[in-house]
Amino acid sequence: MISQSPLSEIKEVHSKDQALGQCRAWLRRNLPDAQLVDTSSTAHAVKLAKSSRAVAAVASELAAELYELPVVQRGIQDKTDNVTRFLVVGKTEAQALGSGRDKTSLVFSLKDECGALEKVLEAFASRGINLSKIESRPSRRKAWDYYFFIDLIGHRADPEIQAAFKELEGHCSFVKWLGSYPNSER
Repeated sequence: MISQSPLSEIKEVHSKDQALGQCRAWLRRNLPDAQLVDTSSTAHAVKLAKSSRAVAAVASELAAELYELPVVQRGIQDKTDNVTRFLVVGKTEAQALGSGRDKTSLVFSLKDECGALEKVLEAFASRGINLSKIESRPSRRKAWDYYFFIDLIGHRADPEIQAAFKELEGHCSFVKWLGSYPNSER
């Protein structure tokens, strides 16, 4: 929590919706009367906290340093293992590093047919491709329609990943590469 003021003087807490959501229980417990305000970025929230003593921001310590504001409370997240991932999007593709040092992200939507998700997963499993993450989000196009986001170990240029992607096109109504990049431990 970043602010010019102690917790007792904070009337509003600004941040991105995701950051506010990751701290909701702490905020309810410690600032029950403060208004939670969604902002366009955590950096913008810190700028607002700098301009008003009644405002606090949920943002990184780096942002507090950059805007020369004190951190009044650390570790306010509801779950200690929360991680927010940021990716740099560029116009040039990252070169393959090989030996499991690459990660690729893609998004797809399934055709409305029996076993569609199983067929997609089998496209990777049959080629020995390790899926390191899979999550779904409502597509907002129609009820019970979802986008699936997958991270896998390997590079888009790898022949087995190319083959799996080609197979996905037959089982999905929508498939898009999000990119390949160096794989890190975290």
